[in-house]
Amino acid sequence: MPSSGVIEKTYRQTLNQAREIVSERLSVLVRATGGDYEEAAEDIAQSIVGTEQVVRLIVSTPYDRSVYRPVLLEAADEVGRTFFPEGSKRFFSPLSDAPAVESNAAEPEQSFDSSELEQAAFALPQHLRSYLNTLLENAAGSLSAARLSAIKTDLLAERLERLQRHFPDGRIPPLSNAPVADQMSDDEIILHARYVAARLAVAFPWGFFSRDTRRTGIAVNYLVMREMRKSPEAALQEDTLSYVALGLGPALRRCGGSVNRLLALGFPEQIRPWMGSHVPTGYWEETTNRRDAVRWLVEQRLGIPPEGIGRAVHQNIISKKAFREAGLTWLLKNIYGWSVAHALAESYPQLRPWECFCRVPVETWHGDAGRLLSAEAIGWVFRQEGMQVAMFGTQDAARVINSALTRWHLGAAFRIGFSENSFALLNSLFPNTFEPWEVTHVPREAWKDPALRANAVQWLLKEHHVEVEKIPVAIRNGLLSPDVFKKRGLDGLLRQMGSVWRTIDDVFPGRFVRWELGSVPNSYWRARSSVREAAVWSLSRLGIELAHVEDALCSGTLTAQALTRLGLGTLVNAIFRGDVRSMMQVAGVLPSARRVPLRRYYRQLRQDRIASHASEVEDRVEAFRARQKERRRRTENHWC
Repeated sequence: MPSSGVIEKTYRQTLNQAREIVSERLSVLVRATGGDYEEAAEDIAQSIVGTEQVVRLIVSTPYDRSVYRPVLLEAADEVGRTFFPEGSKRFFSPLSDAPAVESNAAEPEQSFDSSELEQAAFALPQHLRSYLNTLLENAAGSLSAARLSAIKTDLLAERLERLQRHFPDGRIPPLSNAPVADQMSDDEIILHARYVAARLAVAFPWGFFSRDTRRTGIAVNYLVMREMRKSPEAALQEDTLSYVALGLGPALRRCGGSVNRLLALGFPEQIRPWMGSHVPTGYWEETTNRRDAVRWLVEQRLGIPPEGIGRAVHQNIISKKAFREAGLTWLLKNIYGWSVAHALAESYPQLRPWECFCRVPVETWHGDAGRLLSAEAIGWVFRQEGMQVAMFGTQDAARVINSALTRWHLGAAFRIGFSENSFALLNSLFPNTFEPWEVTHVPREAWKDPALRANAVQWLLKEHHVEVEKIPVAIRNGLLSPDVFKKRGLDGLLRQMGSVWRTIDDVFPGRFVRWELGSVPNSYWRARSSVREAAVWSLSRLGIELAHVEDALCSGTLTAQALTRLGLGTLVNAIFRGDVRSMMQVAGVLPSARRVPLRRYYRQLRQDRIASHASEVEDRVEAFRARQKERRRRTENHWC
């Protein structure tokens, strides 16, 4: 088969020769109609080229004027009978390439069971043989026996399939005798198209396409869907000869030879002016036309709703390639300067910059206005990613945020708009949801602020549902351990304060003693004053008066276990080896015949003795004075 370029050239040459034959053989009949001669002659020439035998010749044989002339003359006679029935009987083309009977006399009756027809039918597949029988029973008035018996065996199956496609029940309704100028119903228009498609009529009646575009649209729709059997978009790729072969040559001529305009009449919703065709001059100067084209591309061709445009842009679905494949290259290049973003911005004014641009200019994020846009853009990314608020409750929130923004090429929004401060960003998007230490590492210097320290401790207690008076219990149960502080982002606070108990004491000064808030090192008990403080406090907590310490020891109320539960395990067990009585004596809350020194239980270093020297001296001076006072009293009593 010749190439498409050769076929197109042959078609043009054949059309010129057909015009010559019309002028030579049919000019008298054309002029007799009284209409526009040039228009009528061109319609006839197009119809001649669109006959089956001419189309077969074009696609199979290189152009040769002498070879083509007999076929064109035969086709011209058939078209002439169709266009000018008043000069000849109404004629329907045969089902084969056999010459038509040119006589106006009625065809002789022949039996449908002729030997040629039986032999041809015997070679048919079963379904076509059944259809042929049905056709002979129901369409005897429309198909002559002479024409049926003249069918070539090798073309019979093809012709029957064509008939079955357009008349599946085997019944062929007669065409109306009403003038073509009259108003036609949709069914009447389609019936004419069925006759032409089934090759029962060599062409559409004279003037069929000259009255209104409605006829053209209905006929085109039927022939493309039922005979060409292609989608409107696929039909755009067909050449001119394909439509001429469907009998649409005159209609195509009235559309300026534009396949796009022809199909737009039959498929106004699917075929747009820019599809496979050059738009009229000045078409893109209208803003409405530009917007319609871009919206058609996005919503119909690509199937993207307006709310999904941003995602499609970043996924490179709406791209220069999409415009090119849709036939909108000229629009994108000459109107929008190759900028897909500008095209979208004009057609969808509600879109934000990051929904139009794959990469938003960094100048967008500068200044106060840029900061607001940054927050809006980042919030949009979070919604596109389906990210929940709880996903940001980590000190690595900046990493989570950057990871999401990188996929959308919006890292600059976070870097410039918020200086990568995750707390500032999240507090802008989700006000009063996070504390600084939850989503970022708070610098150690920041913990010098007493208000920040107090807020952090109060927040931690609230998060763990710990009441203030239950803080010691929570510490003993591990709810406020150093690991908990670190996991909650408060490790900087611990480094600043030094320990949990100092952190709590800073917020609640004097509310708790040291041993309530954690283990006390042995070195803490170097001073006798610390031992006395612990002893007096424990007696107060146990409800024991100083005068009844001995009774409490005897009754088992004041025991090592009781003191351990109060947080004094280090003192009573490590220092005094469980000897509560000695502890009370060292503390000076339990009378003793002799003074009990602390060094007996705690091996003090030199610096320890210096630290507790003042209390030791005071105790010795007080004891010495008591002995002197007792001697004077006895001496006075003796002499008296």
